[in-house]
Amino acid sequence: MNCRRRPRLALLALAVTAGALVPVMGPRAAQADPVLCERALSPESAKFTRSATLALQRCEDAKVIGTVPPATDCSTDGGVVNAIGRAQAKLARKVAIRCGGQDHTCGTDDDESLVSIGWGAIGTCLGLKGASCGNAIGNCGDIVTCLACVGQAAAGQTVALDYGSLNSAQFGTDSPENFCQRSIGQASTKFFLDRLKALQKCWDGRLKGHHSNACPDPGDGKAVTRIAHAEESKVSRICRACGGADHQCGGGDDLALGQVGFAAQCSDVTAPSDGSCSATITDMSGVVTCVDCDATFASDCMADLGVSALVPYPQDCSPTTPPDFCPAPVVPAMIGQIAFTGSPGTANCGGARFSPPADPPFSGEVDDGNGMKLADLGLGCLYSGSASMAGVALPDGFTSILAITGTSGSTLTLGGSDGTGPADCTKGAGPAMHCVNANPGASCTLDADCGGIPSSCALDANCFFGPPTPVSNGALSICIANALRTDACGVADLTAMSTTLAVALSSRLYLTGNAASPCPRCDSGSCTAGERAGMPCTGVGTKGTTLECPPQSSQFIGTLPVSLVPATTGTSMLPAPNGAFCPAQTTAGAFGLAGARLIREVGQPLTLAGLGTFTTALGATFCIPASGSSLVDGAVGLPGPGALSISGTTTVNIP
Repeated sequence: MNCRRRPRLALLALAVTAGALVPVMGPRAAQADPVLCERALSPESAKFTRSATLALQRCEDAKVIGTVPPATDCSTDGGVVNAIGRAQAKLARKVAIRCGGQDHTCGTDDDESLVSIGWGAIGTCLGLKGASCGNAIGNCGDIVTCLACVGQAAAGQTVALDYGSLNSAQFGTDSPENFCQRSIGQASTKFFLDRLKALQKCWDGRLKGHHSNACPDPGDGKAVTRIAHAEESKVSRICRACGGADHQCGGGDDLALGQVGFAAQCSDVTAPSDGSCSATITDMSGVVTCVDCDATFASDCMADLGVSALVPYPQDCSPTTPPDFCPAPVVPAMIGQIAFTGSPGTANCGGARFSPPADPPFSGEVDDGNGMKLADLGLGCLYSGSASMAGVALPDGFTSILAITGTSGSTLTLGGSDGTGPADCTKGAGPAMHCVNANPGASCTLDADCGGIPSSCALDANCFFGPPTPVSNGALSICIANALRTDACGVADLTAMSTTLAVALSSRLYLTGNAASPCPRCDSGSCTAGERAGMPCTGVGTKGTTLECPPQSSQFIGTLPVSLVPATTGTSMLPAPNGAFCPAQTTAGAFGLAGARLIREVGQPLTLAGLGTFTTALGATFCIPASGSSLVDGAVGLPGPGALSISGTTTVNIP
């Protein structure tokens, strides 16, 4: 053989071998990384929204200039429709490349799984208030359809507010009023796009691992400043054009709103990071406030939808109204109270992956996709996350008091009560805010005022749901103080012998690292550790924890906003056909059971035990968001599902 041919033959052999390995390795070997897919969804959806907004805005601006007839419907204009179509095609192409596997095609077997990219719990498009976006989500192509629909709706709603009510009699006149109209439209849409871009860059920084914060505050350290600059630019431009001689909105010399034209009422939406936008508009200050709130709503919603692997979609953005578990009483009156006192549950909630299993009495179970039971859930236990955490026995011996706020026949409407103090009242937090970490008691408005730890600037806790809960997990052992976020509420039906409660908690996490005693206890009348070590106290229940013995504030690591909605004497179920029980959950399963597809907690109805006294049990299944602590989130598997049950005695006191 000619030796000079050997290198070529060797290269040819390598090429043939590599080609033969491709089908053996399969398409998953060349599949895109989930994070790269997530990083495509966020910026590409923001770019699409920008393109749709600019297409609509340019058409509307042409009407104001006078180069397009005022009656033109920009949403159906051929140029606008074509521009949005091209932008959606580009969005689909970019997402398919990053999320569609080796063949760069959404809907085939090698796609990134919906669970791995945070869309596993999203069966249908989450939509946008005021829009119809409800397509089924089965692959990355369906995600594109959803993102495009919501992005176009956000663009359309924003541009419609900014331009839709302008006085067409001024169009093309070059009058001061006409200049004001253009300034309102251009500055408002620019603010929306600038704010969306700042949020998207902030979230992209988190996906890259540059920070682990919520956006925009504390975010990447840049988003807040960028948004502030965008806000300043918007206000300056509008008020220079519309604010009269002093170029200030709200003065007596503002251009007449009737001559300029604008909506008489701002949008009936609530910006997740700002509050309700609904307000009557009577002057240019009202215009500025309205467009600011509306743009904040649209950018908050669009940015959060683009990072479904990181954050749940805000309810304020959703067109779906959640069930009302706290209806207004038919006959309102403060006529008494209901007191619930917790009782001990099972002696063993089960180990990691339920090895060993929980001991009876049981309150529920975890099933696989065929309805076969994987594990029993112990009564009086808390189970959390997708990782292999052991069940946690909840404290007992505490009392929570709810007010009876009205009646409808034998149904009692329940609301928050002042009780006798923080240990048994059921009122929400606030209004004042203070640091809860190493600088306790300091007033604050932002987490940055407290050193930047997420959730360290918190509404003052007025009431707590039980004493602190110890969670033993080796060096990651934590103590949880469950502060009520809002007033507890619900109904008790004394004919059906049922109770349904809505309890929203801010579960404050303290990393004590003490596996033997994660929370300070009250032992022999004094606190064993924490802020009040050695000081007098009275222990509560078999755990011996108490609000009188809080952990050290320097051990604070984050807060979980947990909503027990509803906690019920009936059955609470959390299904997950593909294993993702909760928004932003990226690991399939529950409580260390990868095959889990249904979590069921079954309460116990009110059972008469004496005059006005009933035994009962409440069960709840729910979602737990990320804590902000990578240690806790990794150990527990957050975001992820949660389940709890608690038994006790209910006493009805109606004077």
